[in-house]
Amino acid sequence: MKNLIFKFVPFLLLIYFNCSVFACINSLGSLELSNSEVECIDHSGTVKLINIKIKKNYLNSGKSNFQNVFVESIKSSGSFNADNLTADFYTGSGAFYGDKVNIKNIINSGTFVAKKLICDDFKGNGNFKGYSILVNNFNNDGAVKFEENSTINGKIYIKGNFFASNSTFNKAIFVESNKVKITNKTKTKEIIIKKSSFSFFNKKYVYIDNSTVNGDILFEDGNGTVIIENNGKLNGKIYGGILKKM
Repeated sequence: MKNLIFKFVPFLLLIYFNCSVFACINSLGSLELSNSEVECIDHSGTVKLINIKIKKNYLNSGKSNFQNVFVESIKSSGSFNADNLTADFYTGSGAFYGDKVNIKNIINSGTFVAKKLICDDFKGNGNFKGYSILVNNFNNDGAVKFEENSTINGKIYIKGNFFASNSTFNKAIFVESNKVKITNKTKTKEIIIKKSSFSFFNKKYVYIDNSTVNGDILFEDGNGTVIIENNGKLNGKIYGGILKKM
């Protein structure tokens, strides 16, 4: 089946295709597609794709489930699950859960959990958890957690509590938060705790647990405390705060 445009409008329609080539699919309801190539998909409802190449755009307002999918651009307003996904752009407003994900540019509003993520530029609004990820620039409004040998090579700005385990940060970390903790052989450059209007009178804490900060730690509001434990190291100075060793 080639060069066809599908437009399905019936309510709660189940559409299933296997081993096909399509121009575009425009549909409503529940869509399952496997072992196929398609120009684009514009759908409203539940989508399950397995072994699919989408040459251009994927749009869906509903739940998406991808396995072994290559696509140029994704725009999703619903929960998104991906296993082995490659894309240039992802814009989402909903929870994202992914494993083996390679997306150049991500803008997401909602919880984002990823393992083995490769990304050039990430912008998020919601809690983030990353495991074994490689990201260049990272900006997130929400609590952030990096684990399992994650690496951030470029700019990093976080508005929310920050936790990192066995990870590497190759440029300064800017955080608007009351608590930062690095543990389990994490390595960072400078850490700057930004001014925060909503927590001006609260104490700010940076925990260095069996990890190394190769640079200064600056508390822009003052009232900061750096706590070093389990052979942690600070190769720099503290500005706007005090040091405690456990």
